[in-house]
Amino acid sequence: MIEDGVSAPDSSARMQPSLPKSIDGYEILSHIGAGGMGAVYLAYEPLLDRKVALKVLFQRQDEEEARARTVARFLSEAVLTGKLCHAGIIPIYRVGHDPFHGYYYTMRYVKGRTLAEIQALLKSKDAKAIEHYTLPRLLTIALRVCEAIAFAHRQGVIHRDIKPGNIIVAEFGEVLVLDWGLAKRTNAEAATPDETAEVAARLSECRQRRQTTSEIFLLRDKKRGTSRLQQLQAIRPVPGSDSTKMTQANQILGTPGYLSPEQAVGEEELTPASDVYSLGATLYELLTGRMPVESGNGNAMAMATAMGNIIPIYDCAEAARVPRALCEMVMRALSLKPGERFRDAGELAETLSLYLEGRAAWKTLAEDKMNGMQLAEIWKTTGGEPRTEGADLILSAPAEMHCTRYSLGDFRCAFNVCAAATNPAWVLSLNIGEVSGEQIDPCYILRMGVEDRPFVELLRNGKRVQRRLDFRLQSAQIYRLRIELEGGHIRMWVDQRKCIDYLDVFPQTGGAISLKAGRGELHLQNFELHSRGAPLNLTFMALPDRLFRRGRHAEARELYRQLAASHPDREEGLLALYKAGLCSTALDDTQTAFNEFTKLEGTMYDHCCALGLASIGMLDGSIDFAWEALKNGYRKHRAAKIRTEMWFALLNLIETLDATRGSEQVQRRQELLDELDPEPHETGQLTFDLLDNLQRNEGFPALRAEAIRLLKKFPDNLTLVNEALFGLCRAGIDEPSVALASAALDTVMKKRSCEGGIARLHLIRAELLIASDRLDEADSHLREAIT
Repeated sequence: MIEDGVSAPDSSARMQPSLPKSIDGYEILSHIGAGGMGAVYLAYEPLLDRKVALKVLFQRQDEEEARARTVARFLSEAVLTGKLCHAGIIPIYRVGHDPFHGYYYTMRYVKGRTLAEIQALLKSKDAKAIEHYTLPRLLTIALRVCEAIAFAHRQGVIHRDIKPGNIIVAEFGEVLVLDWGLAKRTNAEAATPDETAEVAARLSECRQRRQTTSEIFLLRDKKRGTSRLQQLQAIRPVPGSDSTKMTQANQILGTPGYLSPEQAVGEEELTPASDVYSLGATLYELLTGRMPVESGNGNAMAMATAMGNIIPIYDCAEAARVPRALCEMVMRALSLKPGERFRDAGELAETLSLYLEGRAAWKTLAEDKMNGMQLAEIWKTTGGEPRTEGADLILSAPAEMHCTRYSLGDFRCAFNVCAAATNPAWVLSLNIGEVSGEQIDPCYILRMGVEDRPFVELLRNGKRVQRRLDFRLQSAQIYRLRIELEGGHIRMWVDQRKCIDYLDVFPQTGGAISLKAGRGELHLQNFELHSRGAPLNLTFMALPDRLFRRGRHAEARELYRQLAASHPDREEGLLALYKAGLCSTALDDTQTAFNEFTKLEGTMYDHCCALGLASIGMLDGSIDFAWEALKNGYRKHRAAKIRTEMWFALLNLIETLDATRGSEQVQRRQELLDELDPEPHETGQLTFDLLDNLQRNEGFPALRAEAIRLLKKFPDNLTLVNEALFGLCRAGIDEPSVALASAALDTVMKKRSCEGGIARLHLIRAELLIASDRLDEADSHLREAIT
C-alpha cells in the first residue's frame, strides 16, 4: 500500500535516499517513494497545517547539459500537471527551490492503493479484495481513469506512461492518475515557449529578492513589455529546456507491456491514440490478470508490441467469463494502427460508460445514398415507384417508402430533403410504428412542409401533441433532418435547430420507419439509421406499460399500484400512480381515477393531476370540466416543459367539438388568447387556427372583424399582430381598417420579430397600399418581397 500521489519505484529506481530533516521550510516526516528523477517524501506544511507529498529532484553528478535537461523535464512535469485541473489528476500546490536539495514541488497527499497493488491482491485470491473489487467496480475505476486522460487530451496533453502502477484508488474511492513526468503536449497552441525556463527564472528572481514562494507566480503578469524569453535569459537561462530536445529521436519512453506500438518504435509525434492503447492494455490486465504481451525482457516486449503480437483477449482462459462487448472494446483500443482505435480517451470513456449503464453503443443499421443498388435492399415502396435523378431519389405523393431495417430500441435517423422548386406546397411525413402486414401502424407521425403556411408537427396516435409555425420552410431548399427516439423522448432537428422535443409517458420502443410524400414532389438524399438494439435494462414499469398498450388495463393497473405503493415518495412511484389513474379511466372507473389523480396534487407530478382530471371530464362528456382543469394546469405550470402537453390537450379538446359547434370553437380559442397569454409560437398557431375557423364557418367578414379586434386588443403582441395582419389581407382590407393595419404593420416592421419574415411583411404593406390606391408604392414592396 502506498500513501502518496506517486507510484512505487520500479526496480531501476535508485536506492532510498537518506531522510532530510527539512526542505525549504517543510518538515520531512517520512520517505514515500522514488522514481527515475527524484524522491517523494511525506512533508508537513506549517502555514496551512497539513500534510503534503513533496517531490524533490535528485542531485545528480551528470554533465551540465544532461543535468539541465533533467531540471527542465522536472519543472515541465510540475507546470504541465499544475495546469491539468481535474478531479482525477493530482493537484500541484507549489513549486520551489531549496539551497541544499534543489528543485521540488508539493502536491496533494493521498492515502490509497495503486491499481497494480489491487491487481496483486486479486491474483493472490485475497478474499476481501475479491469481495470488494467486483467487475463493475473495477470498470468504474477504469472509467474514471479514462475521464481524467480525456480531460488531458482535451487540453492537448498525452500522458505516455499509463499503467496500473500510475493509478491510485484513494481510501474514499477517488481515482487519480499519477506521474506525468513523460507527459507531452500534442498541439503547438497549448505550449508556451521555454515554459520550464520561465519557471526556473521566476524562482531565481524570487530568491534574489528574498520573496516567499507564494509570491512566485504573482510576477508573471508584470513583464509584458519585451520578449519574455529575453527577460528569462537575462535572469537565469536553463540550457537544454527546449521541449523538442527533452525527448530524443528514436528514444523509447514508457513502460513495456503498456506502451503503444508507436512508442515501441520510438516515434516522436504521438497522438491521443497512443494513450488509448495504454488504457486498453490496462483494461486488458484488469479483466484477465495478465498483460496483452508475453512476459520477458523489456526489449522483447517492446518488439512484440511493435509487431502487434499481442495475445487476443478471446484466447485468454482468464477472459472466458468476460462479456464479448468488453472484449471487443479492449481489442479495438489495442489495434495496431492508431486510426483503428478509439480516437481519444473521451470516446473510450463514453463507450465504457454506456456499457456500465446497461446501454449498448450506437450501431449502424443503414447508410444509403438512396439512388443506387441498395435502394431495393433497404427500401420497399407503395403508392408509386420513386425515380432517381443524379444523386437524388424523387418521391411523389402519395408514394411511401418503408425502411426494411427494423430497430428494437432507441434509434436515430437522418436524411436530406428538398421540395421541388415547382411545388409551392409540399408535405413530408415520417412515420414510426409497428409493422402490420405491408403497412406501418404509426405511433408517431412527424410532419413538415408548407400548406397554408410552413409548419413542423408531431402526432401521437393521430393526435397533434406539438406544432411549430416559426420555421421558414420553402421549396428548392435542402434541409438536413435528424430524428431521435431515445428513452421515451422523441426529438427532431431541422438543420441543427431543434423543433420537436416530446416526452411520452407510454413510449414506443423502437419500430419501423417510413417516409411519405403527403403532397408535392420530394428529393431525398443520404439516409442514415442507427440503433442501440433491444434495451438491455428494463424498469419495472416496462411490463405494465406493455399491458396498457395492449388494452389489458386491469392487469396493468394492479402492477402500477404495486409500484406506487412500494415507492410513494419517488418520481417512479408518482408516475405509476398517474398511470394507474389512466387505467381506471380506461376501465370507466371514474371515481377511482379521480381519487388517484388528486393524490398527485402538490407533488412533482402535480401537472399530471390536471391531465388526468381532463381525461375524466372527456370520458363523462363534461367538456367544461376538462377545459377548466387544463386551463388551471396551464396557468400553474406555464414555466414547465409539461405546459406544452396541456396546451395541445386544450387545442385537441377544441377540435373534438363537432362542426355544428363552430361558434363555440371560436369562443374557446378567443378565451385562450384573452386569458392564458400563451408563448409566441403557441400564439401564432392559435391565431391562425382561430381566423381559419372563422373564414371556413362564417366567411371573410367575420375573419376581418376578428382580425381588427385582435389588432386593437393586442397591439404589443408582435406574433399575434403579424397573424392578424395576414388574416386581414386574406379577407380583403377595407378603407376603415387601413389606418389601424398600417400602424400595426409599422410596429412589426421595426421589430422584424414575426415568424413569417420580412418578405411576408412587404406583401402585407403592398396590400395596404393597393387598398389606398397607391399602386406604384405597392409595386415597389412586391418587388422587395420577391427578392
